[in-house]
Amino acid sequence: RRDLLNDEWTAAFEQLQSGAPQLPFSALEAQVEASLGEPVDSAFAYFDTTPLAAASIAQVHRARLASGREVVVKIRRPAIRPRMEADLRLLRHLAGLAEANSAEARRFRPQALVDQLARDILDELDFTREGRNADLIRTDYADDDRIIVPTIHWQYSSEDLLVMDYIDGIAPRDPAVLRAHGIDPAAIAELGAELVMSMVLIHGRFHGDPHPGNLLC
Repeated sequence: RRDLLNDEWTAAFEQLQSGAPQLPFSALEAQVEASLGEPVDSAFAYFDTTPLAAASIAQVHRARLASGREVVVKIRRPAIRPRMEADLRLLRHLAGLAEANSAEARRFRPQALVDQLARDILDELDFTREGRNADLIRTDYADDDRIIVPTIHWQYSSEDLLVMDYIDGIAPRDPAVLRAHGIDPAAIAELGAELVMSMVLIHGRFHGDPHPGNLLC
């Protein structure tokens, strides 16, 4: 949100979309196997222990099912909930100070904003919600071949693990990179705007986090 923050802050926050610090798979393996109920080597025909990307809540790894289907495995960061809850308590305290000491801040009801943020962001920690929402949006656009929502593989998925189809593509960060691959940035922007309108006005549900870490062209 360059309308809210300067370029330096925005660039730093953008790293949380897909370039956050990565954890070695050895720090995640026990959690993953507990979620799967079996060793990684028996659940997948192939599993890449080097992360494909890492974000603030999770990191993702490429894998292959026994059927040959290429997938990504989204793994929740260990102990992320208590750390996020601690951050939210700090934000609530700061919002309370702002509301108590600034008439300008009170106009924006910062404590109510933090409460809403807390509800939404803690919901994101349950990957079954994300999976169900993906299923709903995939159904909404099943007849539109311009849009692909990865299939969720529920037999491997749980609250802290989400397995979905691997989709190859280019993140829409740099128009020049898109053009170099034969993709028209204006067409992508037009499709994105059309999707937002149809999600909100027709289907009554929408993707709430359409940043370049969550979209591929």
